[in-house]
Amino acid sequence: MDGQKDDLDLVFEVTNRYLDVYLLRGKTGLKAEEAELLAVWLLDAEVNNGGFDQYFWNTAGELISEAIEGLEIIGAEDLASIADAAAAELSDKFESSSRDQRRQQIDELQASWGSRLSSYDTQYYNSKDDPISLLAAYIRANDIA
Repeated sequence: MDGQKDDLDLVFEVTNRYLDVYLLRGKTGLKAEEAELLAVWLLDAEVNNGGFDQYFWNTAGELISEAIEGLEIIGAEDLASIADAAAAELSDKFESSSRDQRRQQIDELQASWGSRLSSYDTQYYNSKDDPISLLAAYIRANDIA
């Protein structure tokens, strides 16, 4: 690997710095590119751990626009489309809603017709896009590390 960090280590190192700022100051403490890269990392981590239900349920769900934009920027158009479709399952007011309001919306979705979000989980897992490799390539190409 000629001295380069592996993709996951590199992505974690860079996004962890952004996460610290995000936790202290919220997304307004980050530049747009930083928020987008962090949002991609958080989306991937949350969806792989517990699906879109978990992603939207947790604080990271407020970064859905940044995640979609970040996925597009790094070349993960398929995942961006899937994330956009999953977000569309929630109300138009989703992004501006509080975490408690998002949780209520998800509870209503699950109660009324089961979790349609799980179909997006499957699409996400089966996507040809590898967000970690794409994030790492973007970080290296833009000398972000």
